[in-house]
Amino acid sequence: MEARLNLERITKDVGSAQGVDPVTEGAVKRKAFNVWSANQVLADAAKQPIPNMLFSEFIFEGELTTLYAPTNRGKSFLALHIAHLIASGKSLVGLENEAPPQKVIFFDLELSKLQFRARYSEEYKDAKGKRAYKNQFKFHENLMIAKFAASTPPKGVDQVDWYFSQIKETAEECRAKIIFLDNISWLTNKGLEKMEDAKKLIERLLKLVKQNGYTIIVLAHTPKISDNTPITMRDLAGSAGLGNFCDAAFIINESWSQGKPYKYLKQNKCRSAIKVYDESNVLTVIMENIEPNFVGFRIAPDSGDEYLNEMQHIKKHDIPDTVKYSETQKTVAMLKIHKAVKNDPEISSRKLSKVSGVSHHTANRYKKEVQADPELWDGFSNPKTEADENNL
Repeated sequence: MEARLNLERITKDVGSAQGVDPVTEGAVKRKAFNVWSANQVLADAAKQPIPNMLFSEFIFEGELTTLYAPTNRGKSFLALHIAHLIASGKSLVGLENEAPPQKVIFFDLELSKLQFRARYSEEYKDAKGKRAYKNQFKFHENLMIAKFAASTPPKGVDQVDWYFSQIKETAEECRAKIIFLDNISWLTNKGLEKMEDAKKLIERLLKLVKQNGYTIIVLAHTPKISDNTPITMRDLAGSAGLGNFCDAAFIINESWSQGKPYKYLKQNKCRSAIKVYDESNVLTVIMENIEPNFVGFRIAPDSGDEYLNEMQHIKKHDIPDTVKYSETQKTVAMLKIHKAVKNDPEISSRKLSKVSGVSHHTANRYKKEVQADPELWDGFSNPKTEADENNL
């Protein structure tokens, strides 16, 4: 009996020396990875539903997507417009939403109710000349807005646990599988004191996407960058690790060369499709009152092929748009415009801008001037010569 016990002990010791963990020996072995053949992966995937595009290739169902840019570029306006379209089951003309109407919860962490009303109403002067609002926009009933009820969690409760549970519970109460979070930068600066806490929150939101089938669109600010610098994934690197965790990321930026109301959208990351709207094929959009009480977006109809390139949007013209250029520069630009208009009376201001080197607004103004007095500009184009003087 004693010999048998010693043999068992020796066998166990040998096993430990060979890498067998005596603590887990006999228990169900846990594996870090599952392995299939490549064909089996494809066969399994073929049984799963294909995620809907919610805003063409910019946003897919079941993903964590980031919309980011420096401040005051129109992120919140764009996000709320997209949220309204998803809630309505509608598409922006030219960009597809494949899903039916559904519940959407929009966490607005920046605007007060009065500020929200000011954005989505018509402003007017009342009988006393005081600024007032009327004709509030009618959003789809599927769209819910969430705002902070309290800025801090209860004492003794972990901040990350608190914010994550509140986001999850709010979405569940609203029966919304689509979550917009505007914006994670606010939450990081005002609610979560440490960047590590913000990263933990993003990790948990990602689990909510992968394990529970939510679609989450997070808005984020980027550091202030130069107007003539492209916005890249590097600009998102410091925003709570969003660049690493998200499935997709896209930006909205000013079209500095075209001026207001022109902007452009660009994909910087996309896992579910090939990047359609990359730096060589950005999407030019117009931000304007598409309704008297609703600031939204539409795809610009008249941008030329040159504006598919991001650099064209952030390129500064040699001649300033309004003032501080010489009469000679102005004359040269107007001569170029006169010649172009003479060859093609229907030429667009975009093409005139490219021909003359001034903004399209200035080009349009110059076009009107030369059309008002074409003979004057014919004289500029064909100045008198010595022979003409001799014939007088």
